[in-house]
Amino acid sequence: SDLHDGFFKRFESFGWCCADSDGHDVEQLVSNLKSLKNLKEGAPKMLIANTVKGFGVSNLANQPLSHVFPADAEEVRNLLKGWDDE
Repeated sequence: SDLHDGFFKRFESFGWCCADSDGHDVEQLVSNLKSLKNLKEGAPKMLIANTVKGFGVSNLANQPLSHVFPADAEEVRNLLKGWDDE
């Protein structure tokens, strides 16, 4: 988007190294952090993690108030399914 591009260009014009990443993809985050670490020693770095509020909880995803209203017990059980296997 224009806003995103403008934001990056502004920081880069001040000497920052900028990158963005899917904030829900841990492997991508780690990879991008490692890449940033190896760029221009001494330069400030910024990684924008693009995320979705309420990600993983169907009725809270993309809802502005998802940080205010808690998930119900069933949603939490569904969200946590399979975490014991990882």
